[in-house]
Amino acid sequence: MATRKKIGIALSGGAARGFAHLGVLKVLAEHDIPIDFIAGTSAGSFAGAAFASGMSVEEIKEISRKISWFKMTKFSYSAKGLLSNAPIGTFIERNFPVRKFEDLPIPFAAVACDLETGKQVLLKDTGD
Repeated sequence: MATRKKIGIALSGGAARGFAHLGVLKVLAEHDIPIDFIAGTSAGSFAGAAFASGMSVEEIKEISRKISWFKMTKFSYSAKGLLSNAPIGTFIERNFPVRKFEDLPIPFAAVACDLETGKQVLLKDTGD
């Protein structure tokens, strides 16, 4: 018996374009094509994390309607930056069924950038 090849999907950013990936996820789900792991950046990491946490495409579409730049950031009084993304964490806590990488039904990684060093940061495996 042949072993099934693993399927991974990478979701890019680009604000609303990051949620355009939901169409691909929907078709894969409708055809019972399993996704073994997901990676994403920016808005693609948000959509990917939601899917990896077990949310359906319809549920992700519903919560995506609640997202806006003004709701996901707030002014920061830190010397490290003008804006804080703390509201994103609160949004995820309220809307995602799973919040820790190690508890996700589908392994997931988010690619980010350390603004102080400019180096790539890979968020995966453990933590919220």
